[in-house]
Amino acid sequence: MSFTDWYFYPAVTGLILLLIFIQYALKGKEARSNQLMKTALLFFSYLSMGLYDYRFCLCITAVILITYLGGLGLVRLDKRRKRCLTVLTVISLLSILGVFKYLDFFMGTLAKIAGKEWNAFRLILPIGISFYIFSAIGYVLDVSWGNMEAERSLLDMALFLSFFPKLLCGPIVAGRDFLPQLKEQRRVTAKNMKVGIQIFIFGLFKKVVLADHLGVFVDDVFGAALAYDTFTVWLAVFSSFLQLYFDFSGYSDMAIGISKILGYEIGRNFNVPFAARNIREFWNRWHISLSSWFRDYLYIPLGGNKKGYARECLNRMLVFLVSGLWHGAGFTFIIWGFCHGMYTVFYAVYANWVKRHHRKFVEHKGRFLLIVKVLANYLLLNIIQVFFRADSLEHAIMIFGRMFFLNPGIHQPYAWTFLAYVLLISATLAAYWKRRPGVFIDGFYPLQDLNTFKGCTLFLAFCELTFLFAYSGKTFFSYANF
Repeated sequence: MSFTDWYFYPAVTGLILLLIFIQYALKGKEARSNQLMKTALLFFSYLSMGLYDYRFCLCITAVILITYLGGLGLVRLDKRRKRCLTVLTVISLLSILGVFKYLDFFMGTLAKIAGKEWNAFRLILPIGISFYIFSAIGYVLDVSWGNMEAERSLLDMALFLSFFPKLLCGPIVAGRDFLPQLKEQRRVTAKNMKVGIQIFIFGLFKKVVLADHLGVFVDDVFGAALAYDTFTVWLAVFSSFLQLYFDFSGYSDMAIGISKILGYEIGRNFNVPFAARNIREFWNRWHISLSSWFRDYLYIPLGGNKKGYARECLNRMLVFLVSGLWHGAGFTFIIWGFCHGMYTVFYAVYANWVKRHHRKFVEHKGRFLLIVKVLANYLLLNIIQVFFRADSLEHAIMIFGRMFFLNPGIHQPYAWTFLAYVLLISATLAAYWKRRPGVFIDGFYPLQDLNTFKGCTLFLAFCELTFLFAYSGKTFFSYANF
């Protein structure tokens, strides 16, 4: 059950009403009320997954049991055995991810190298598997490293990994952030509903008004790039990155909003990423939960920047190669990760050289130079993004050919792309002017005070615009494939 399915709304309304009934019917009995509310949330989460395919429920149940038992086992062992159990548990979780997501890709590649045919298993990919497996691995490592206590409640562990708002496309929530919330009495309140529903509608607008309309244009041009001229192909490339941003950040906003309504807090996953001045800042603003995960559980354990400059560059490359593989089983994703890794390394070398030899240049804060940095970074990111969007290496090469050589063809300026840019630039400028002292730029939600006539009017007008201009065709979330 997706946020864009019509039946999601009466279903989640029924869930909210049930939670409100439980919290008032058992007022004064917080422990029992909390258990019943968490049970209702777990049932709804499994229902959301089961409506896609009942086998998805079996997969996440296996992950829950492995994670739960592994965590309990870690608290009873000495240091050497704890390390062995940690490795075994992590390998078990990665094996589940590997079988469903990468088995056909690796076996097919090996068969191609050997000159043989491979009859693909064509295993169905469970929704959200990359997200909840990374959450599970993070929990196991945190327990092993002593960053948190092992969870003793199977109910809490199951709800942590299957919590339906983040189930389809994340964010990747850390156990140390979410599990403590399950120990407290979380209530559905009017205050949280006023905030949560606004964040949800804000995300819905990004998805159905911007991302889905952009997706029509991107699919048409990428699907028949040879028919379009160079300008239109470039426009489709820029639209592709915009589509991905509005689609994924829109889902993240909706997940944050629904969680807020239910009384739970999920961290922001995007923070004005296209205002980034360089690749390092971009990854501090884009898919923040994944970037944080790789930093905490891969980059730092590998040594980070503590073992010399060459080792730091190697660690960064490895992180981005793994990030590319996380996004999908294909050479295009690996090359996408490699390009981001190389860009990061080149930027680190450049920044280090400038800092040593041209410190005044670094300290210069002119607005013109700032704009140049942002635009140059954005252009390079869009070029790299072609590998992310292309169906194959051959397809990517063909797109590049249409981009960098003047070609005739259909000329199609797409209005929704220009509208999306107007809204994006306006929101970025608003965030720039509202920035805190000492902070380059920080995003915000345009929340209204729904206790006032003005606030209610603006919010209802925004809702009407969202439903009036919403894309009416079949839609899905891009990151649901990952």
